[in-house]
Amino acid sequence: MLSFFIALSQIGPLLFPPLPGQDGKDISGQQLDRLDALAKTSDQEVSRLLALEVTPFAGDSAQMHDLRAAMRTWLVDNTIRSNAAVRDAVGRVVQRRRTDTPVGARPRT
Repeated sequence: MLSFFIALSQIGPLLFPPLPGQDGKDISGQQLDRLDALAKTSDQEVSRLLALEVTPFAGDSAQMHDLRAAMRTWLVDNTIRSNAAVRDAVGRVVQRRRTDTPVGARPRT
């Protein structure tokens, strides 16, 4: 979904170029209506795509629960891993391990 909205922000200026003499500070009602329609259409399309993706799990509530839990875990893990401070800390630890131990050595337990 995030990729879809990024794509829209990239394609939007090409589909709806600003009118000549318009500096972007004045927003007309027509532009707001088009933006609203585009947002509603995007929301409907994303809802359809999500429904299509979870179709194999739709009949079984236990599988749907497991899917939601796995998606939640995946999102949290990826959010934490994408944090710059966490990446730097992990990089420092890995670098320290690589310089202090020979190649192929197993960590002590």
